[in-house]
Amino acid sequence: MSCLYIGRIYPALLAAGAVGLESLALASRRRALDFLIPMLIGWGIAVLPFGLPILPPVPMARYAAAVGIKAAVTTNSGTQLALPQDYADMLGWKEQVAAVARAWKQLPAGQRAQAMVIARNYGEAGALEFYGPQYGLRQRILLPDNYLLWPPPSNGVCNVAVTLGIPPGDLSKAFRSVRLVETYDNPWRVNEERHVPICVAQSPFRDILGAWPRLKH
Repeated sequence: MSCLYIGRIYPALLAAGAVGLESLALASRRRALDFLIPMLIGWGIAVLPFGLPILPPVPMARYAAAVGIKAAVTTNSGTQLALPQDYADMLGWKEQVAAVARAWKQLPAGQRAQAMVIARNYGEAGALEFYGPQYGLRQRILLPDNYLLWPPPSNGVCNVAVTLGIPPGDLSKAFRSVRLVETYDNPWRVNEERHVPICVAQSPFRDILGAWPRLKH
């Protein structure tokens, strides 16, 4: 996702590069084009797997190692991975949601009707929203730091939550009962998305929906 953070500078860089290429082409158009076109095509093909997940993880890891562009496999925190971070962040979404659905389906029918799903970050919440309907998950998703995209229902009571990515120790500060159902892992993901806990939390010290508006700020 790091490429999105500097996206605004790309138009200026592209415009500056186009001016430079135009000057070079005007000076010796034919010779410049004969050199530039194959170079641009070759470079585009070479770096395409770093921008689009067109290779499976194992071949992509081998390719990244062979190319040797360390910056392409370095995360925002400076950790080096076998895969580019943007690629690794796209892996395991569906399987992770399936694991949440397994925990959800263990609840009695009456609890499922009122339970919420609480995610730790926007990637997990987005995966739940996208794949959840395929696994019968209700679209009752809460995300602590995003009140706009995932607001709580305007009414009702929630005494049960299935949580994704929140450690049981943190949940025990808000719920009287916390049960770790499953730990989802994918060895190709970034470190902070490894060993993701999936819990069922019950009997909150305060009603979740009543307390949630205080967290929107």
